[in-house]
Amino acid sequence: MSPDGEIPSAPANLDLRSVILSAKPNVLASDFCKEKNKDFFKVLADQPLYDAIVLFSKGIHRCSVVKMNEQGDEEIVGTLSQSLALRYLSNHLIEIKDVVSRPLSSFPNIGNRTAVTIEERRNVIEGMEVMHRLKLSSLPVVDSSGKLSGNFSLSDIKFIFRTKSYPMLWYTVGSFVKLLREKHALESNSGMDTFPFFDITREKSLNLAIQKMVATRVHHLWLVDANGKPTGVVGITDVMRCITE
Repeated sequence: MSPDGEIPSAPANLDLRSVILSAKPNVLASDFCKEKNKDFFKVLADQPLYDAIVLFSKGIHRCSVVKMNEQGDEEIVGTLSQSLALRYLSNHLIEIKDVVSRPLSSFPNIGNRTAVTIEERRNVIEGMEVMHRLKLSSLPVVDSSGKLSGNFSLSDIKFIFRTKSYPMLWYTVGSFVKLLREKHALESNSGMDTFPFFDITREKSLNLAIQKMVATRVHHLWLVDANGKPTGVVGITDVMRCITE
């Protein structure tokens, strides 16, 4: 039974392996890896961090840092991600204050992506289908009035498969998000509803957006209007573009 008393209507003989095989029976794991790693992005160890930030502004999420060894071959010394670069910037905001002090509304690339929402009453599996079809990693959850009430992501869905709680696929998104929120509260011993979602308005500064992302370890914030309704999204890639353009 779901947290609000609903009884999930999952098929009694649900076989996920059959579902996956029936979708694309001839696709191998190795094929998927080749498709997702067509490009290898790298920066040299002695290149300035700005060069990596320019790369990240183009939508690259991570790159390898390489150096030349004594034999003249490239040697990977580590991986640099958007999140690590953003954390560095958050510690040096004073040096780029002229840019980060501006409101988000002053940047033309902020808010160009429409926020695809999902209603609380929809099932988890419906949300998964939307994310898969549109190639999204998360969706803002809205109540019956369209106001932002939560966040539903692929990371949340991992809980279902990690714990083999497959009937949860038929929970409403609202119930599922509430369950995870309460679980987080118990694990943190706070006794409070502390599993957050994060939003920001266009009137707030880029500085605040960066600080929110770093402090909460998220990759994006939902842009909301004065009524709390999602209108767009601002991600780390957007932040990097603001800094480099």
